[in-house]
Amino acid sequence: KEEIQVIEDMETVDKTCSVTWRGDGEYFAVSFVQTSQRGRMFKVFNKEGHLQFTSEPCGGLEPPIFWRPSGLWLAVPQILPGNKYRITLFEKNGLRHRELALPFVREEQIVNSLAWNSDSEILLIETQHVADAAKNSIYLFTICNYHWYLKQYLEFNTPIATYSWSFANGKLLHILLADGTFQSIKWEMDVNRSCGYTVIDEGVVAVIDGSDVLLTNFRGTIIPPPMCGARLTFTHPISQVGFPTRRDCKEEQMNFFFALDAVTNVVNICEPQYTINEKDPVPVQRLTTASIVKKYNSCVSVSRILWLSPQLFVGLQEKNLVLLQAVNDTLEVIDVCSLDDTTVVAMQANNNVVYFQTLTGTVQMVEVQTDNKLSNPETLYALPDICDKIEIVQNKGKVAQVYALKYRGNLYCNQKKMASDVTSFHLTDQYVAYTALTQLHFVKLTDNADFRQPIESRRMERGARIVTIVPKSSKCVFQLPRGNLEVIHPRLLSIHLIGDFLDARKYWLAFDLMRKQRINLNLIVDHDPKTFLENLDEFVSQISNPQWLNLFVTDLQNEDVTRTMYAGNYERDQPRVYSDAYDVAGKVNVVCDRLIEVFEKQEKEFELPKITCYVKKGLVENALAFIWTLKKAESHQKAEQSLKYLLYLVDVNQLYN
Repeated sequence: KEEIQVIEDMETVDKTCSVTWRGDGEYFAVSFVQTSQRGRMFKVFNKEGHLQFTSEPCGGLEPPIFWRPSGLWLAVPQILPGNKYRITLFEKNGLRHRELALPFVREEQIVNSLAWNSDSEILLIETQHVADAAKNSIYLFTICNYHWYLKQYLEFNTPIATYSWSFANGKLLHILLADGTFQSIKWEMDVNRSCGYTVIDEGVVAVIDGSDVLLTNFRGTIIPPPMCGARLTFTHPISQVGFPTRRDCKEEQMNFFFALDAVTNVVNICEPQYTINEKDPVPVQRLTTASIVKKYNSCVSVSRILWLSPQLFVGLQEKNLVLLQAVNDTLEVIDVCSLDDTTVVAMQANNNVVYFQTLTGTVQMVEVQTDNKLSNPETLYALPDICDKIEIVQNKGKVAQVYALKYRGNLYCNQKKMASDVTSFHLTDQYVAYTALTQLHFVKLTDNADFRQPIESRRMERGARIVTIVPKSSKCVFQLPRGNLEVIHPRLLSIHLIGDFLDARKYWLAFDLMRKQRINLNLIVDHDPKTFLENLDEFVSQISNPQWLNLFVTDLQNEDVTRTMYAGNYERDQPRVYSDAYDVAGKVNVVCDRLIEVFEKQEKEFELPKITCYVKKGLVENALAFIWTLKKAESHQKAEQSLKYLLYLVDVNQLYN
């Protein structure tokens, strides 16, 4: 650790004494100024008042001190040479552990007080502006992967009389201003991600870090925080980032996002830009830059915004929903919907319908009508929990399903409780995925409430939460408790993606994914036998690699894997009807016969796959006869290679017999 000596004028030093207790009440610390040359220091005592530790010499410390409830660090502001201002974190024994650089200098703002919330996840820093003593600010920091993120910035033109974190509800902050105004603000950690269902959606995730927005597209690259693919810097801190809400129309702008300025309430519309490295074996788009394409000045101050369409936004203003329309460079209020003296705790939109839960527990909906007017709120039902997050799914014009989550509590689908102790969830076009403490579960999206049971579950690291599941991909990204990322490819999503490839006759992509994920190659045939047999020429021409074809033929079995191994992905209650020339009991013979016919038509030579087909059918004599024809055609080298290959497939004694 570098030793920083700060020469202080003891006559001008603030000699205020501060006391802070550890969360469990076993220890307390006292910050004070010694009359000697040492300056400000702190001492740690146990609850009986016996001295335990004394802080190391550290100049420039200020009076505010707060002990993290979990007991890990004591936070103290510190002034450094070179006009630097930071929060220094000390361990219980008084030694410096790490620092948090503040986004302002002491000539602009002075730290008045510090406070961790009760679950030790958020550090609050209250400041007073030097130029205007009546102006106060609150900064909220969180730490992840050893990096401090400034998540929220609040500015008050009236002095803050006092504030307090709620003990029972860890992220609820109560603020009392000098003019008697009382505010209660609640936060919850969530992931800002793009909401599309097609390959156009790049799986973009945006992270707020003060006046920066950190961007990564997870379809192309997996970059662990605090690193990112692109960093977009604004003039002021950002209070909210959001993507267009889901709608059935085109998804060209699904990767665009907006950033709400915490100071000026300007809504910045931003577009990410991608680059493709042509040297990659499989070209992927990498998000490398982003730019602001439009700025809208908001006429009203809103606490939350949903982006419904390119020109329409819905904002939450105290106890009203306001519909905002972009006109030139301004967001104008075109309609207001009163919420009957209640507060919205969670909201989401789908196809121009806004769903929200109020503080009373009722889930309501408001529709944006064709004349850009808000309908009256319609109460759908009430939930026993006040939820932190709401997501909507509405497929092919069916009735919308509302999924609501109380973090570390219950997950609901409409009124029905699906699971308990849920830490995160994510909606794909076919499934809802949710995490419990150590398990990842998948539930089929269905209108039948009785069938909302997990169809696949798998273990994961304790406390991991879903960051995103990339649309039309098998990639599922988790964030672990310490902050780093982990990517898995759940079998359920892989098979669903393979089915899409096979329906589109993209056999190479399907085969490549099946090899990587070790999925039984019989699925290529069993997914749709009729289409496969009709397009066998295309299958062979796309695969073309003899080794891959050998692998495919070797895997063939007289079994329908969509009814056995992978039945969870296929809803086939009725007996399947096959074409006249196909039967599951004779699948191997039919496919091998058709493959041999295709091999003989091809200009490229497929000697080894042809031998594999003969052996798979049990016709070893035909395989030997084929090798003999190669030898007679003066292809001695090919005949020798084919015979060696045959010896790998068949026991040598069987060949001689």
